Amino acid sequence: MRALSVGAAREDISIIGAGRTITGAEDAYAMALGAELVNIGRGFLFSIGCIQALRCHTNECPTGVATQNRWRQRGLVPEHMGQRVANYARAVQEDLIIVIRAIGLMSPGELNRDHVDVITDIGGRMPASRLFPSRPER
Repeated sequence: MRALSVGAAREDISIIGAGRTITGAEDAYAMALGAELVNIGRGFLFSIGCIQALRCHTNECPTGVATQNRWRQRGLVPEHMGQRVANYARAVQEDLIIVIRAIGLMSPGELNRDHVDVITDIGGRMPASRLFPSRPER
């Protein structure tokens, strides 16, 4: 195993942003902070009917999204839900592109920390590049 510097390690790994991102704007923020791609879970669950009843682990999901119970699953019709998932995926992509174009960029790969601010306190904000000054080049 070879020893890696931070810059060399960055070439060998991919950073995936995850955790409560639902919109294209949130995805753009994660990408600006260094994520190469973003994993969306909750948004897709919402698109097929999840109501966050917090019963996923009990096999008693009231909407049938997170259960093995056939009776509870009866509301999940793949023909209908598939279209809802596709619509949501399309909306997230369009939202991301709108944010990218509003900034004046051509693709999400051009995003960097200079494009976003971080709220530091009430009424205060700071460019992410100043808050997190050292970042290996992509």
